[in-house]
Amino acid sequence: MSYINRALKKVEEERKGRSPLERVTYLGGAGKAKRKVFFPGYIAIFILLPLVSYLYFVSGNREERRVTVKSKGELSVAKLYEGALMAQREGKMDVAEDLYKKILQIDGDKAKVLNNLGVLYMTRGRYEDAMEYFFKAMAIKEDYADPYYNLACLYVQRGERDKGLSYLKRAVQVEPKAITWAKSDPDFQELRNDPLFKKIIEGKVVER
Repeated sequence: MSYINRALKKVEEERKGRSPLERVTYLGGAGKAKRKVFFPGYIAIFILLPLVSYLYFVSGNREERRVTVKSKGELSVAKLYEGALMAQREGKMDVAEDLYKKILQIDGDKAKVLNNLGVLYMTRGRYEDAMEYFFKAMAIKEDYADPYYNLACLYVQRGERDKGLSYLKRAVQVEPKAITWAKSDPDFQELRNDPLFKKIIEGKVVER
C-alpha cells in the first residue's frame, strides 16, 4: 500500500470515527488537511436569539402599552367623576349628567355613578328616572348603602312612608353610619315621632 493510499485510508478511518458535528475541510497542498470543527447548533442560536429577543421586546412593549392605556383611562375617569361631582354641587345638572353618562360609557365605579345620577334626577323631581338608576346601582353592588338610603328619602318625599322606612332599614343594615345620616336629614323630619323610625335610628332594627 503506497503512502498516499495509507494516508487516505487513515483520513477515512478518522472521518468515520468523528462526531457527526465535525467536518473536515481540505485546503490546498498534497497531503495537507486542516480540521475545522463546526457545530450546526450555533446556527440555531444565532438565528433564534435575535428572534426571541425581538419577540420579548415586542411583547414587553405591548404589555407596557396596555398598562399605559389603562392608566390613562383610569385617570380620565377620575377627572370626569371629579368634574361631575363639582358640577352637581354647583347646580350645573346638565353638565353633571353628561359627564356621568360619559363615565358609564368608559368604565369606573358604575354603582356610584348610577347612584349619583339617581340623586341628580331626584333633585329635579324626576322620581321615576331616579328610582331606575338607584335600582341599577343596587343590582350592581348589593352592599352599597347609598342607593337604599336615597330611595328611602325619595319615597318619603313622595309620601310613601312605609316604603321609605323599609329602604332606610335596609340602608342601616348595609351601613350602620346611615343612622347618623338619617338623624340630621330633613327628609325624615316628619318621621321623627314614628315608632319604626325611632327603632331604626336607635339601631334596634338590624335583622336582614
